[in-house]
Amino acid sequence: MTTNLILTGIIIGVHGLQGHIIVKSFTDPTLNITKLALVNELQENVKIKFVRQNPNGNLICKFNEINNRTEAEPLKGYKFFCMLSALPSPSEDEFYIEELKGLEVLDQDHKLLGKITNIFNFGAGDIVEIEFLEGGYELFPFTKEFFPVITKKFIVLYRLIL
Repeated sequence: MTTNLILTGIIIGVHGLQGHIIVKSFTDPTLNITKLALVNELQENVKIKFVRQNPNGNLICKFNEINNRTEAEPLKGYKFFCMLSALPSPSEDEFYIEELKGLEVLDQDHKLLGKITNIFNFGAGDIVEIEFLEGGYELFPFTKEFFPVITKKFIVLYRLIL
């Protein structure tokens, strides 16, 4: 994992015959992806030019020098990144997902439980996946109730015992 790269979008399809791509943007607001200096996984510069927005919020864009559907089709799944240093610092209660991945997870007594392996969002809020030292993975909602303390080095998990 390259921690200085932040995933900002992905090509999810092709639109029309002129080689326009459909981009799912992970920026907020969605159009902010077009204002960033984008790179691919190899940190090579890439360019997208906004054409219009779909009703579902995805962006239709022109990508590099692609001019027809045949050239654009193999790009499905292509990921866009930006450098972490190019993004504004998040406010106190905001975090970039990539910064949370790999953080140690501690209990209320600061005993190591495991580490964050991934963060998901299926539309109802962020979900944190934790790999526990004793084995196994578990998912938790990313809320203050479950994670009351978050620093750049660790995160505290408050588990409710019923």
